[in-house]
Amino acid sequence: IEYEFVNEEPVKIADIYLSKEGQTAICNYVPGSSIRGSIVSLLAAGENFEEQKKILLSEKTCFYNAYPMIWQEKEYLTAIPTPKGFYENKKQDGNLENRVAKKEENEIISGNKRAAVGMFARISGETLQYMSVEKGEALNVNIEEQNVFRSDSICSGYHFKGYIRVSDKKTADLLIDLLNTGDFRFGSNRSAGYGKVKMISAKYMKDGKRPYEEFSVNGQTGSPIYLVAVSPFAMRGKNGELCGINEKILEEKLGVTGLTIEQASTSVVKKSGFNRTWGMRTPQQSMYEAGSVFKIEFHGEISAEKVREIEENGLGINKNEGCGRVLILKDYDKISKKEKVESRLAGIQEAKKKELTEDDKKIYHAMISLSDGMYSMNEEVLISSLKILSELLYKHYGKKTILLIDEYDV
Repeated sequence: IEYEFVNEEPVKIADIYLSKEGQTAICNYVPGSSIRGSIVSLLAAGENFEEQKKILLSEKTCFYNAYPMIWQEKEYLTAIPTPKGFYENKKQDGNLENRVAKKEENEIISGNKRAAVGMFARISGETLQYMSVEKGEALNVNIEEQNVFRSDSICSGYHFKGYIRVSDKKTADLLIDLLNTGDFRFGSNRSAGYGKVKMISAKYMKDGKRPYEEFSVNGQTGSPIYLVAVSPFAMRGKNGELCGINEKILEEKLGVTGLTIEQASTSVVKKSGFNRTWGMRTPQQSMYEAGSVFKIEFHGEISAEKVREIEENGLGINKNEGCGRVLILKDYDKISKKEKVESRLAGIQEAKKKELTEDDKKIYHAMISLSDGMYSMNEEVLISSLKILSELLYKHYGKKTILLIDEYDV
C-alpha cells in the first residue's frame, strides 16, 4: 500500500535519545511505529480487533516510515533520507566530493568539510536535489514541577509519503479503507493544536512496483554496490547479539561470495519503543541511522530477484515498525553536485495559482495603457488599482500580496 498525507497542524513526535533536560527534540519524519499506533487505536473499538491486532503487530505487516516529499515541476516526488558520504569546500559552490566512492586514498581533497545536503533528497543524474524540514518551537511550563522546557515540531504544510507491506488482501483492503476515511493525528499534544493530518490518497501499488525502486539498480548488478539505509537498521550476529551488518548473512541473501565492506559513511542512533501493557520503555538498540552508505565488493553477480528480495524484505530487526529498509542505490558514485529544492508549502502555493483570464488581462492593460506619454486610466480604475493589482498578483503567483506604503502623510 502507498499513501500520502499533508500535516495540517505541526507534528510533534519526540526523539527521546536526542532530547536533553529542558528540551524535547523531535523526529524529522513520521515513524512507522506512530502510523501503526494510530491505526491500531482506530481499530481498537471494533469487533474483530483481537484478530486484527495479531496481524498488525507481527512481521506480516510492515509499516514503513513516512518521509516528506519534494515539490518539483508541478508535482510531489518521492524522497529518501539523504545519503551520507559527501564533502564540499568552504565556499559551498554546489560541487560535492564523494568520499565513499573514492577508489584511492590520495583522491581525497584536503580541507573539505561535510556537505550541507539537508535531510531528504532525490538523485537526478549527477545532482543531489535536497531539502530540509523546517521546525517550529514552543516554550512550555510544567506547573507541578515549576519548570520551563522547550519542544520542537515539524511545521505544518509538508506532504508525506509512506508505505505499508501487507501479507493478505483482507488486511490490505481494511487498511486502505481506514486510511481513506479515518481521522488521523500523529504524535503528542494532539489536544493542543498538534498532529492533525489530511490523508490525500491510499491505494495499492501498481503490479510489480515496490517502494523507492526508482532509486534502485533494479536489476542484475555486479561489484561494487552502494547499500543505503532508508530507515535505521541493525542485524544480529550468530549468537543473537546486535552487530550492525552481518557480512555472512548479507552474502547469503545477495547470493554472492567474498563479500567485504570497503568503505562506509555512517552514524548511529538509539531506538526504543513503549510497551503500554507493561507501562515501560522497551530496551534501547543501537542502529545505523537512515542515510548511512556502505560500499560493498564481492565476487559474482547479484540477480534482479535478489535485489528485489532484499529491498522488499529488508534487513535485521524491527522491520514491522519501519526499521530495516535498505536500497542498492543506483548512480550514487556519479553524484558530484547539489541543488536545494522547495518542499514545504510549495505545492499548496502552486495549487492556488490560476491562469489569468482574458478579462483579467484586459483590466491590467487598461491600468498600464498610455496616451501621449501619460497613463490613460480613469478615476474609477485609479481608485481600485491597488486592490486589482493585489488580486492579480495573488491569482498568478498563489501568494498573498504585501503592499509597502511610504510617505503616506505627505
